[in-house]
Amino acid sequence: MRVYKPKRRDKNGNLVKYERWYVEFWDHNRRMRRVPGLKSKKPTVEIARKIDQLVALRMAGQKPDTALIRWLEVAPPIVRNKLAKFGVVGTE
Repeated sequence: MRVYKPKRRDKNGNLVKYERWYVEFWDHNRRMRRVPGLKSKKPTVEIARKIDQLVALRMAGQKPDTALIRWLEVAPPIVRNKLAKFGVVGTE
C-alpha cells in the first residue's frame, strides 16, 4: 500500500501537485490498483488501512465484520465504487 500525492507538469513545464491524495494497493488478484483519497493525508491513510483489511479478507474468502461494513457505507462514493469495480467488495 502506498499513499501519495501525484505531480504532473502543466503546459508551461511547471510542476503541479494534485489536490487529492491517492492510495495505491495490490488487490486480491495481485493487480496494482489506485483509488483517489481525500485532500487531507491522515484520513486518506485511514482509507488505505481499511482497503488493506478488505483485500486481506477477500483473499481469505471471509466477509467483513460489522465495523468494516459500517465504514463502507459512509466511505466516499468514489472509493466504494472503485472497490466494487475491482471486485474487492460486493455491490450488494
